Amino acid sequence: MSWYTVVLIGHVSFGAVALCAFWVTAALQKGTRTHRLVGSVYMLAMLAVMVSAAPLAGAAFAAGHYRNGAFLCYLIVITGTPLWIARRAIRCRHSAAEFARNPYRLLGITNIACALAVLGLGLATGSVLLDGLSAVGFFIGIRIVRFAAKGATSRQWWLKQHYLSIIGSGIASHVAFLNVGLPRLLPHHLGNVALYAAWFGPIVIASVAAWWFDRRYGRGMRGVHLTSH
Repeated sequence: MSWYTVVLIGHVSFGAVALCAFWVTAALQKGTRTHRLVGSVYMLAMLAVMVSAAPLAGAAFAAGHYRNGAFLCYLIVITGTPLWIARRAIRCRHSAAEFARNPYRLLGITNIACALAVLGLGLATGSVLLDGLSAVGFFIGIRIVRFAAKGATSRQWWLKQHYLSIIGSGIASHVAFLNVGLPRLLPHHLGNVALYAAWFGPIVIASVAAWWFDRRYGRGMRGVHLTSH
């Protein structure tokens, strides 16, 4: 068994763990010890996914598959950034100014720049996947730049930053799975139906989840105390 196969199996396996942990964490009562534990599993699994994606991207570039290599590198950026923000929001919850310092601002510019590059690559190669996924980088980058410019607007700004970032990382991971892994498992005759479901499904679900969290925790956000370890 080649190193590439070993890394690929690990990449897919950690991705499956992350997807399961994401939904378990979402279903648990926020702020509890179990919530933090499963949330840590999600972050560690996603970290393993990103680490294993790096050599896969290198192998793609070495083989001349530049679009696939760029796709994997971009996924590292748009999944790693919100995960880092989610963790940082808890650690810096007592100071929005400290939270918004570099590398936070730099990451916002990096996401926008990567999104522009991926959009250009997608247009040049006719890749709908890259064109659509560029929107995630724009969303993450613009949200970072806006917060850095305006600052906190509520006492519990950190909690909103935390759960929106987790949702953002979930969008990226789900879109990647649904567009890369799922089509291989579905019948070919589904065609555009599967494509549209893969794109719009995670976005719609994430939008509803963000609205629900805002309704439940956005006003006062009482009874939620997330602590870092």
